[in-house]
Amino acid sequence: AFMIFLAELAFKSDRLLDIFGADQYPISRISEGYDHHMTSIDRLMGIAENTGVPTWNVPQAHNLNIYAPLKAAEDYRDPSGEEMLALALVQAIHGGKGFVFYSYFDFFRGPAGGDVSPELAEKRWAQACFAAGELKKLEPFLMADQDGPAVETLKSEGKLRVRCFADGKGNFRLLLAGVGPGRTSGTVRLKLPENLNFRSRFRRTTQIGPEEFQFTGNDISCDIVELNRK
Repeated sequence: AFMIFLAELAFKSDRLLDIFGADQYPISRISEGYDHHMTSIDRLMGIAENTGVPTWNVPQAHNLNIYAPLKAAEDYRDPSGEEMLALALVQAIHGGKGFVFYSYFDFFRGPAGGDVSPELAEKRWAQACFAAGELKKLEPFLMADQDGPAVETLKSEGKLRVRCFADGKGNFRLLLAGVGPGRTSGTVRLKLPENLNFRSRFRRTTQIGPEEFQFTGNDISCDIVELNRK
């Protein structure tokens, strides 16, 4: 498989690709507001989706201050577990099928590549395990042969990305992601079977009608709506 990570080369090389690789790390310089949105991932995944080539993704799980000089270390921060998951979900919404969180060995590194305490490394590992665990639960839906029902966005504020997946057994997962920065809200509608149990994993989505759902988030945000047969 040949992987490419440069967006500007994607359309020139898509006929050569077996797999499109996407490794944008958006949680970056705090002073410039880069830690409040995932525009770079959303843009790159839009390009990848348009090529029609299967995509493997590398969601950010590390603090970019490992590459920064000591004097600039405070301008970076760790991604939270929910942010790691949001990065992966916006990739899945755009059609991503593979996910390689980057990276385990960086959990032990601090500013300019120095060491960090075992407690911080353990905290980072726990956050990554949370994100990967939630993503693993979605495997029967993301890898299913059949598509989920189409989703119509009725109204939105900010950049809302949404897609519904089905497992072929009568269960559905509605994935929603706010790209940021700032507030993201929206109302979506989709055709679903009757009598499904509703559960919003992160309580950012409410069911306002039999086929309508409303999401609200801030900055890099996400939700997983579980719709299961009774």
